[in-house]
Amino acid sequence: MPPTAATIPRMPTLPMPLITRVIGGLLVAVGLLGFFYSRAITALIPFFIGAPLLGCGLAGREGDLRRHFMHAAAVLSLMGALGGILALAASPSFTEEEDRSTIATRVKISTLSKTLMATLCSGHVALAVLSFTLAARARREAEASTKLAEAEKKEDNPDESSLDKKQEESDPDASEGESQNKDE
Repeated sequence: MPPTAATIPRMPTLPMPLITRVIGGLLVAVGLLGFFYSRAITALIPFFIGAPLLGCGLAGREGDLRRHFMHAAAVLSLMGALGGILALAASPSFTEEEDRSTIATRVKISTLSKTLMATLCSGHVALAVLSFTLAARARREAEASTKLAEAEKKEDNPDESSLDKKQEESDPDASEGESQNKDE
């Protein structure tokens, strides 16, 4: 028997603040290590993407602004992914005065740094989109179950206004006395 939508277990929402902090921390490490090995200021680009990601992950742990911080983190990751991919596509330019071993080391480190940044940021964007989709689905399901519960409650309990009318019809003197007390 093939699985149906009812038998497939639902994936809960992803812990995006934690994932964002981890990826931000990895990007900070990649940027700092790349800078220390190559001494090129452009090696800090993963650091400049990772530090705000880390900040968004820390600020978005709890609270009402969590959704906003996670959306900002997704935009930063998208910028990092596009920047890393475009940087990998561009050819490096070197002057002829530099030593070939220095050039080879710098190319290896910069290529590794750009590849790691593009990979980490692309993965974060993919997880963010998945998380946003799961959260929207969970929100729709919660709204649907709330509406269903309200509808079942109305079916189980007769309308209170009809009970009051029936009570007034059976004992008109009691309802007049109550209305007089309310007016005073």
